[in-house]
Amino acid sequence: PAFFFPGAPRVVWLAWVSGASSVESATRGLARCTSAMTLALTTHCGSAAVLQSLVKKPGSYGGPRRSRALMMVRKKRQEETLPMRDGFGATQNEVGRGTTELGQNSMALREWLRKYGMPEQAMELKTVPGEGRGLIAVRDIGKGESLLEVPESLILSAESARQNNPKMSALTGMPEWSVLAAFLVDEAFGSAESRWSTYIKALPRTTGGILEWDEKEVKRLLRGSPSLAAALQRRKEVKEAATAIKEAIERTHGEEEAAHFTEPALTWAFSILFSRLIRLQDLGDQIALVPWADMLNHGPDINTFLNYDKGARSVVLRTDRDYAAGEQVKVSYGQRSGGDLLLSYGFVPTDNPYDSTEVVLALREDDQWFAEKTAALQSRNLSSDGQVFPVRINALTNEMLGYARLTVADVDDESDIPRVADFAFQEDTGVWKLGSV
Repeated sequence: PAFFFPGAPRVVWLAWVSGASSVESATRGLARCTSAMTLALTTHCGSAAVLQSLVKKPGSYGGPRRSRALMMVRKKRQEETLPMRDGFGATQNEVGRGTTELGQNSMALREWLRKYGMPEQAMELKTVPGEGRGLIAVRDIGKGESLLEVPESLILSAESARQNNPKMSALTGMPEWSVLAAFLVDEAFGSAESRWSTYIKALPRTTGGILEWDEKEVKRLLRGSPSLAAALQRRKEVKEAATAIKEAIERTHGEEEAAHFTEPALTWAFSILFSRLIRLQDLGDQIALVPWADMLNHGPDINTFLNYDKGARSVVLRTDRDYAAGEQVKVSYGQRSGGDLLLSYGFVPTDNPYDSTEVVLALREDDQWFAEKTAALQSRNLSSDGQVFPVRINALTNEMLGYARLTVADVDDESDIPRVADFAFQEDTGVWKLGSV
């Protein structure tokens, strides 16, 4: 079969299965082929190497450090000023000095959270070397403990944005993220005031996300990575959304009221959203900004997520491990590759078990059993002329292995193809230890 790594030379493995007169003898050949395929995958870095080359070793808190290139990009963005209202937008000095001093906006945020009913916390906000701000345990925290309890009244969703700002009525029919972006801009750049003003003041001016890079930097730093196409597509979608927002508000409220809905301002808002939005499955699957909870940093080895507790009517985090006083409490942003995390959050963690690239497999057109194998693949909703599979740094999917086995299988009679296909796509054929490379 032919394998194509995006951004890398085409690599072709050929396997021969000779004298296979039965399903059993054919699968012995498949085992040899699959082992050869795995050896090639483990010795070919693919795009994961591109992403890993952008990071250094973790800092003392175990968090990701940016590479020199990424740090330069971020510093450049931080030095550029956005025309925010006075008091809005936490500066780099407030976000990451490497001390416990967090600035006036952050202290006001804590007072605001208490005012609106958030209970006393087992964590405090501190700067974390290499990560900016994070939540640190002020006491020992046990596994399974319920933390945060951010009241429902503090959750900023598209619905609450519409209820608290009449301009948002102009965005009827637009996606939730567009409504939230417009709401942030009207607070930070316009004259709107709401209960979330204190929270929005404490949001950073920069996130390090892909929207803050210029296009030349995107193409240079992500060259050879499948993340490049995703980055360019995201930037295109944000630009189109920003244009649609401004035009809709101009039509409804006039040019003067829409003047501050500029592309740079909306790009800032979308960058904030990409780095902080939380999907609350138990609150109607809404996406929302959740003050305080969005200060939690990501841990690739963490298996707990933020969610809405209907009984407590608040957003909670139930810990999946013990934390000692002084240790940073983390959450999972999802089982996401380094590329996904880079696009949204502006960092690439080291030792990420979910790092992945894409591999395209296809049947050879000169395969003796091309038609029969194509039918077997189509019955499993797979394409014979180019099927994309994710390949993690430490695992292959069962579906990809089944496809590869069927692709190289050689049988004496077409009637054997269905049985070979059934065997190839079993989760455990006895010839491969799945789940690891």
